Amino acid sequence: MISEKLKNIKILFFDLGGVVFNSYDLNPGDIQKINEMLAGIKHRADKSGIRVGIISSFDESIVEQFKDSGITDLYSSSIDKVSTVQSLILLYDYNFSEIAYIGNDLLDLPLLSKCGFSAAPSTARREVKRAVDYVGKSSSKSVLLEVLDLIEKNKY
Repeated sequence: MISEKLKNIKILFFDLGGVVFNSYDLNPGDIQKINEMLAGIKHRADKSGIRVGIISSFDESIVEQFKDSGITDLYSSSIDKVSTVQSLILLYDYNFSEIAYIGNDLLDLPLLSKCGFSAAPSTARREVKRAVDYVGKSSSKSVLLEVLDLIEKNKY
């Protein structure tokens, strides 16, 4: 059943806090390392024909720090993440079944329940881990690679 969901994925969205990093006190060196890691994720996803994007409740000043990664779909201050994705669906002519989302907190649950494929890091809240299609084997940012691996394996 999961493999069927993964075949249709065209875009992978993910949250920042709890998915990409765990500390809210980031120094410039951390930001540079995260940008490099995200650039690698984006490059690999591009080669597989998958878009990647960030949907975060953090304000714009935090999210914009990750534009150097090359990810152009950066959405900040998004409390209602479902509405954010609905506007993107219209923009890119996608539907929810073609979207994967990785989140870790209660605020992510509405979007996780609507997407074609949902995932969470191993450190996610228990309620989130119960609701998703896939729980990462490891914590935080490596779940991005795990999900990208799953999408690539099931796309071809």
